Amino acid sequence: MTHTPFQRRRPTTLKDIANEIGLSVSTVSRALADNPAIAEETRETVREAARRLRYRPNNQAASLRKQRTNIIGVAIPDIENPFFATLASAIQHSARAKGFSILLGNTEEDPELLASSIEMFANQRVDGMIVVPHGETEAIFEDAVDEGIPIVAVDRRLDIATVPSVVSDPAPGFAAAMDAVLANPNATIGFLAGPQDTSTGLERFKVMQALAKERGVDLHIEHGGYNQRDGYKGTVAMLDAGVNAVIGGDAMLTMGAVQALCERSIAIGKDCALVGFDELPMFLYHNPPLSTIDQQVSKMGHEAFELLHEMLSGQHVPESKVLPTIMHDRGSTTLA
Repeated sequence: MTHTPFQRRRPTTLKDIANEIGLSVSTVSRALADNPAIAEETRETVREAARRLRYRPNNQAASLRKQRTNIIGVAIPDIENPFFATLASAIQHSARAKGFSILLGNTEEDPELLASSIEMFANQRVDGMIVVPHGETEAIFEDAVDEGIPIVAVDRRLDIATVPSVVSDPAPGFAAAMDAVLANPNATIGFLAGPQDTSTGLERFKVMQALAKERGVDLHIEHGGYNQRDGYKGTVAMLDAGVNAVIGGDAMLTMGAVQALCERSIAIGKDCALVGFDELPMFLYHNPPLSTIDQQVSKMGHEAFELLHEMLSGQHVPESKVLPTIMHDRGSTTLA
């Protein structure tokens, strides 16, 4: 296979700006520092040239002398979500083993905060980035991609040719979960679907629809964000509609389902079947322990860093990776 050449553009220096507009380096430096001794017109000329040449303030001069900072930027949507916290931890462990530190950005599923994190990473001159993108946010990464900063998307895809991804395939886990629930002849299945403006939310929704159609069963679907509140509201709506088997579309949605079932004193694995998403320790503390769909989050984080490290070491764009989901059946899929 022929790999796409990967070239990182040399950072713009004060000398580059000075040569571009015919001023001395000292004048450029003082103008960018907004020194009042430099005429305002000159300062604006320097600022415009700096923007045009994509100059970034040199906050790490010593590290840049060797063209590496040994820092990678990691942007995740929700640090309170156990899945993303575990993902960030796995990336950090893998990075530390190779002598890298991480700079973390918590974007709160907000495109503006994502853009701010990417800008912050670039200003800190990270060696590369691992990001969990939001919906159609490819434009946010244009400058970083143009500058040749290596980027890897994890958990969700980015539609950019030079950005490989590490994602999970939800089909195996969902198929096993649905079949386990359908072993109960009286099961009426509901699915807590995530946001449709994310690649994961949309893909999981489509997979569940296809699986239900293949098996000839009706599927009650409740859409929401990846948060406990929407999982709770969706589960309440399902229970009111007669659903007695719930499959979660992510960890936080599953936590909301548990909350709703407990509030109504509905016994999991007896009065209502429940399959959670993501293999979290807290799901093992229930009675019975929750059956879960496992995305292999630690492996996902490790593989994402390995792809980035490959880009940093080999200067090419590696192929994306897809990890199969695994369903762990622990008894919460039964109905009395």
